[in-house]
Amino acid sequence: MSRFAGRTRVAHPVRLRGVVVRGDERVYSTADEPDGALMVRCGNRREACCPSCAHEYRGDMWQLFYAGMAGGRKGVPEQVAEHPQVFASLTAPSFGPVTTDPTTTGPAAAASATTPTIPTWAP
Repeated sequence: MSRFAGRTRVAHPVRLRGVVVRGDERVYSTADEPDGALMVRCGNRREACCPSCAHEYRGDMWQLFYAGMAGGRKGVPEQVAEHPQVFASLTAPSFGPVTTDPTTTGPAAAASATTPTIPTWAP
């Protein structure tokens, strides 16, 4: 694992094992790798978990965002730069703790107190 961590600094690399077969021909096998496994990025976008993968994610997001705003890149026509643009970040409002005990006070208790009970019918 040290040969992998020194080059890319991925905090938790994923170890893949197996073979790639195309038709009847074996194209690739992890048995040919030094550790018998192919090490790939963990792909975690949170910097606290993996700074290397988070940096890669930020770069990818910047490219996509820039292409969408300026156009002329990644197959986006240049005419999009002439359109009005709004970047709205929508977040649900906070109602406090979501999971509370219905017997206590709080949003869940208030909601359960106002919810009508449906009578059950038994033959």
